[in-house]
Formats: sequence, C-alpha cells, structure tokens
Amino acid sequence: MGWFQKTGDFISKHHKGVKIACWSIVSVCFVGSVAWAAFGGGEFSEDSDTSNEVKGFIKGTELVYTSSYLDGDAFSFDKDTSKIRLVAKDPEIETIVNIDDLPASEYGFMINDSDEYYQDASSITMSGLVKSVSLVSRVYRNLKTELPVSVYKLSPSATFASSLLMEAETADLYAADGTLLSEEDKATLPNTSKPYRSDKGEITDGAECSGGAAIRNFSSGMKFEFQFVSSKAIDLALSIKACLRPASVNFDDGYSITVNGQSLLTEAVIPGGTGYYTPYTLPDVTISAQKGMNTIVMSYNKSNPCNLDALSLTSSEDVLSDKSALILENEDEPATSIDSSDSVMEDSSL
Repeated sequence: MGWFQKTGDFISKHHKGVKIACWSIVSVCFVGSVAWAAFGGGEFSEDSDTSNEVKGFIKGTELVYTSSYLDGDAFSFDKDTSKIRLVAKDPEIETIVNIDDLPASEYGFMINDSDEYYQDASSITMSGLVKSVSLVSRVYRNLKTELPVSVYKLSPSATFASSLLMEAETADLYAADGTLLSEEDKATLPNTSKPYRSDKGEITDGAECSGGAAIRNFSSGMKFEFQFVSSKAIDLALSIKACLRPASVNFDDGYSITVNGQSLLTEAVIPGGTGYYTPYTLPDVTISAQKGMNTIVMSYNKSNPCNLDALSLTSSEDVLSDKSALILENEDEPATSIDSSDSVMEDSSL
C-alpha cells in the first residue's frame, strides 16, 4: 500500500479530528495576522501618526496679566511673576517632560488659533480682531491654554472724573446657583416681604443709606459684581459703605473680595450698632486699577455679612467712569487674518 493510500485511509478513519486540527491552525494564523496588522504594521506601530503626537498640557499655576484692553493697547503679561507648568509626553524622549516653572524663554503666545507665535507679549496689539490669546509652549505648539481677554473702544459719550460711586442695589447680583438676578428678582426675592433691595417689598428700610437702599438677605453662595472703567492703570482709594449689625464683626468674615481676580483684605472691624441699616463707611483701602474695564467681586465668605450699601472710588486724576463708557469690540465672529508685522516666528526645535 502506497503512502498516499495510507494517508487517505487515516483521514477517512479520523476525519473529525483532522477537521478540528485544521480549523485550529487556520484560527491561530488569522489571530496572528490581526495582531501583526495592529501592533506591527498598523495603527499602533511606532511609525503611525498617533504615536508621534505630543500629548500633555500647559497651564498657569500663577498668572499675572492684563485681561482688559482699549483698542490699540499692547498685550501685557508678566513673565517674571507668572508660573507656568508644562507636562508633555514626547515620543522622541523616554521620560515625561514635567516642568513646574517653565522658563520665560520656553513659552509664548498665539492669537485666534493661528500659527503665528509671539515670544514677547508686547508684540501683540490688541484690537477688535483679537478674539483670543493663548499661552503656548515654544517647543510643543499644540499644547496651549486660552487666556480670557476683552478689547473695548470708548463710547462717544464717555466722560471721566476723579470719583465714582457704585450702589449695591444696581450692581450685578448673583444667586447661589450662579444665576444673574434681574431688577425684578431683586425687588421680589427671596420673598416679597423682605426682598434683597431694602427699599422694596412689604417691609422697607435703609432710607438713610446711600441711594436710599442697601442689599439685605445676602446668603451663602451669592456674590456681587461691580464693574468700572479707568482710562489708565492707576492706584485708587476704595471706600466700602456698609451697614452696622447689632454685634461687632470682622468685615472680611462676611465678604471675600477680589479686584481683577486678585484677593483683597480690608482687615476692618465693624462696630456693633442698633438694627441692621445704620450706615457705616470702612477705612479706605488701596487697589490697583488696570486700563480699561475693572471688576470687583464680593462673595459670601464665612458668616454674618453686613448689609451692603455702596462702593466709592477716588483717584488723583480724572480717569474713572462707569462700565457704559466702553463698548466691547472682540465678541463678533473670529476674523480670518490679522495684520501682525511685529509677530515673531521661531524654530520649534530645542
């Protein structure tokens, strides 16, 4: 009997086992080909596009920059004071790049998500065409974080003086959930008996306060936002007008204050008085105003905030106006190009 005949008889006798063995071999080969395609020559290979992407982030742990500008101002960012952190997974470097305080020479700025890179902030001229400014790694240009900025132009009717009074009852008042309360809300909430405005509702009070009213029922999670305009960067005297409480309180326990994002402490102790609407003016504190729009935020802090009457600002020059003096320019659809003769294009290699 020949070899072929013997092989045929064996397959006929054990055909079920032979089929199983054949399918097993085919399956192994198929799985192997898929694995090779995926990890050896396909999407996960070292030569693929995704493996060459630098992943990570750049962010400011301490940012000192100007966020509000008049048309034509130079962008201002303090590299000496700001602290920038960079974390990057570079496929060409074995270890992860992790720098807590990135040197000033290793980051810059881009505008409107364009490819133009500015090493120096002052090279950027702010205008209505500048919709966004991003902080960018010099080496890894895809790692960036946006810096909120606003660009304004002066209203034709704008006037400036050396003092400005901002009433609490006309300031922007936010509920604990972040909702901006309307004038009707201030006159009817949290209840119609004693709403936020002390001159409204069934029970009125505070007639001796500036403007004949104060804001009451200020509770946890709420905040005031006051905005004003300065025609130049300058130091101002801030005078806070509040109302006494029956017992003495630390004003800073009731309110947490920021001026253009910077924390401010009054360190004022409010003496005890009669009732809750006796006007009291805190000692002046000095604040730094930036050119353009400025924002003072007063948030509920720990306990017992005094009823708030008004804020008064005083300057040595005629530089102050209310927020109606400015018109926001850079809120339209992003422009497609910007004339930037001062832009600095750098090689991104180390």
